[in-house]
Amino acid sequence: MSPTSALIELQREATSERASLVAVMEKAYDYAVENDLHELETWLYNELNGYSDTTITPWYRRLSGTLLAEMSFSGWHPIEGEGDDFKRHVTTFTCRLPIAEIVTYHECKHPIWLPFTSDEKEFLSETVGIGISYGVFLGGDQLKPLINQANKKLLLLFY
Repeated sequence: MSPTSALIELQREATSERASLVAVMEKAYDYAVENDLHELETWLYNELNGYSDTTITPWYRRLSGTLLAEMSFSGWHPIEGEGDDFKRHVTTFTCRLPIAEIVTYHECKHPIWLPFTSDEKEFLSETVGIGISYGVFLGGDQLKPLINQANKKLLLLFY
């Protein structure tokens, strides 16, 4: 079976340095829908619209940030936990945002700020013992590996 001209054009765009990842994913989604490529369609739909809380996310969307605690008089400060397991557990999260938002955060070097729930804050207060509020900070530059992996997966699916 030879590739169609639409597929060849999509492959060309996907490998172009100047092509927008989001635009290529949107075209790939349309191609997947038209050609009944259900697995590709589902993955692209989730990447473009964000992953719901009930959807399994790809491994590359697991990110790790910096735990910050707000001090009453001096603002936000990074907190070092009790060992690597504590840090990994508290600061690792699944990024469910649409790929367009992730790309924008990265391009603008805008950080992502994730607050904790009241139960999580209570746990951190008991464990860490300092701070009145807590959150995880992830710099916009830390999103590049996620973007690269999504792009790599897209390329692998078309070759």
